[in-house]
Amino acid sequence: EPHFVLLRQKEFYQPPVRRGRNAAPPNRAEVQEKEQSKGWQLLHISILRDYLHIELQRLQGQIESAGFEYDLERLIDDFVL
Repeated sequence: EPHFVLLRQKEFYQPPVRRGRNAAPPNRAEVQEKEQSKGWQLLHISILRDYLHIELQRLQGQIESAGFEYDLERLIDDFVL
């Protein structure tokens, strides 16, 4: 699908930090950084395909010398799955 776009919310999981009695509370800058890193990601599938083509094209010689056919569509399917 050349004109397909994925929209997803960025989520970060951090395990709870165990703090002793003498530990300092979280830094305000750390808290702000975590809040600002939340948001949305927009991924254009056509751009992802272009980047994969560029990256996998470097391996084309190795793939063909190993006796396999370089087929971008199959490589993308393998990457996604």
